[in-house]
This record gives sequence, structure tokens and C-alpha cells, in this order.
Amino acid sequence: MTNKIAVTSVTIVRAEGPSHLCDKPETFTSLAKATTRLREWSWSAPKAGDGYDKCDFAIVFANGETYEGRFDLQQNLAGEGSLEQHIQQHVKFYAGLFCPAHMKRARYESYINEIGQQAASLAFLAKYDLGGEVALPEPKPELDYANAGLNLYRSLTADEKAGIAFGLYPSEKVQPFLAKGYNLHELVVALNETAAKAAEIWAQVKGGGK
Repeated sequence: MTNKIAVTSVTIVRAEGPSHLCDKPETFTSLAKATTRLREWSWSAPKAGDGYDKCDFAIVFANGETYEGRFDLQQNLAGEGSLEQHIQQHVKFYAGLFCPAHMKRARYESYINEIGQQAASLAFLAKYDLGGEVALPEPKPELDYANAGLNLYRSLTADEKAGIAFGLYPSEKVQPFLAKGYNLHELVVALNETAAKAAEIWAQVKGGGK
């Protein structure tokens, strides 16, 4: 049994989507019930990758405190998951307990220290019942872009290496790295840095041979 302060009401309002469903606040007695309604709405929302419909929510706790936010609605609740998961992920992010897959750990920790909301977020998690512990997405291991750029460079033919200077990157050799989660822009930056180092070394070798 939890000693945390319970939710007394959850109000959700669909801001985008079919007009007959928008701007009509609906109030529920729990996060789970509000999630059920969001799931019903989700079948008229965009599919994952095609955008989302904004929904606003407001939670009232037994002590009168409130928590407000926005839920991005997609079909079958893709992306956000349940309202419980959305809120816990959001608060744990600011508490320093959840590093998203797209952020490097050092950058995440620097950001958390900069905004200074860690103590307040930890206190919020300890004080309020947010629907029970929800499994959050496991952060992916940090990707080694320097090594990836080197390996990609080594896989290129001489003509493909020459094409780097003109912004030409063979998609069939880049695609396997993207499939592993590498960001295209950062991968290209790493590849260009490797190519520049290789050109510098080659220039030194040629110069030393004169």
C-alpha cells in the first residue's frame, strides 16, 4: 500500500483531430481511465511517423496540487504509451533518472545540471502516486561515431572516397549504420573527419617523400 498522495481527477481535452472530438473536456477518476479514453481517441489520430494530435491534460491530487501537460496522440498510443508512462518519463527525465536514446549521457547530465530541476522532480516522484511504476524504454548504448566513421571510410572504394568531397555517400554502405541507430548527420560528420585525417596523412607521406 502506498503512502503517496493519490490522484483525484484527470481531465483530458483533445485539441486536434476530428472536430466532434475536440475542445470537449472529459474528466476521469484515475490515470488508467483517462488512458483508456486516449486509446479510444487514438484510432482517429495519425499513425506513427505521420505526426500526432495534441491533447492537453490536467491532474488534480488529493492535496489540491495540480500537474498539467500535453500528450501527443498517435494511433494505438504509439510513441507516448499510456498517460502514466508519459508523465513518469517526463518527470524522471528532469529528475536525472531517464536519459532518452537520442541523447548522449554526458550531454543529458549537463542539461539536467543546467536547468536545475532535479531535486524538485525527485521530490515530486516521492510524494505523488503516478499510477504505479511503469517500465520505461531502455536507453540504447551510446554510439561510437568516430569508430563508425572510420569503418565506413574503410568500406568505401577509391572512387567513393573521392566522392566524399562532393557530398556523395553511397546509400548501400551508409544504410547498415542507420539501421543500427546512427544519426545520418553525425555519421556524415564523423566520415568527413576521417576523410580529412586520411588526406592530411597522405599529404604528409607525399611531402616526406620529396
